[in-house]
Amino acid sequence: MPSSLKNDLQNLYQEETLCDFTIKIGDKNLQVHKAMLCARSPVFKRMLTNNMKENQENMMDISDLDEDTVGRMLTFMYTDMAGNLDWETANKLYFAADKYSLITLKSICSEVLKRNLSISNVGEALVLGHMHSDEYLKKIAVEFICGHETEVMSSTEWETFMTEKEHLAAITMHQIFLKKAENRR
Repeated sequence: MPSSLKNDLQNLYQEETLCDFTIKIGDKNLQVHKAMLCARSPVFKRMLTNNMKENQENMMDISDLDEDTVGRMLTFMYTDMAGNLDWETANKLYFAADKYSLITLKSICSEVLKRNLSISNVGEALVLGHMHSDEYLKKIAVEFICGHETEVMSSTEWETFMTEKEHLAAITMHQIFLKKAENRR
C-alpha cells in the first residue's frame, strides 16, 4: 500500500512512536502526541500550552468517556476518519467531539444520529441536542416527531422521556404545536 499522510499518522498513533503524552481511561493508558492533540482540538491546545496540571505531568485522566469512545476520537484526530458508526457509538462520540471541540467529528456524528432516528431514540436525540446546545439536532428531532407523531407519542420511550425530562418535553411539545400551526396557514 502506498504511503499517505493519513496512513503514516495512523501508524504513528498505533505504533506509539515518539509519544509524549498519556491519556488514562480507567486502568488503560493510551500513548499519544501532544502536537497532534493541539493541532486538532482547541481544548487540548489550551490545556497543553498553558501551565495546567496535564501539561506539567504529561498525562490526563478521562473518566467521563469509555475506552472505545476515546480510541475512536483519537483515531479521528490522527486520520480524519470516523469509521462505521451506529446510533449508540455516534451518541457517545458526539459527546466527546463536543467536549473537545472537534467540530467535524461532531458534525459526522450528528449526521449519523439524524439518519438513524427512530421512534425509540428520538427522545435521546432531543436530550443530546439540548445538552450540547445543538439547534440543528433538536430541529431534526422535532421534525421527525411531527412526521411520526402518533407512533412517537404512544411509545413507552416517549412516556419515559416525558416523565424524566418534563421541561424539555414541554418545550418540544410547544415547538410541535407552533410547527403545526405554521403548516396550517
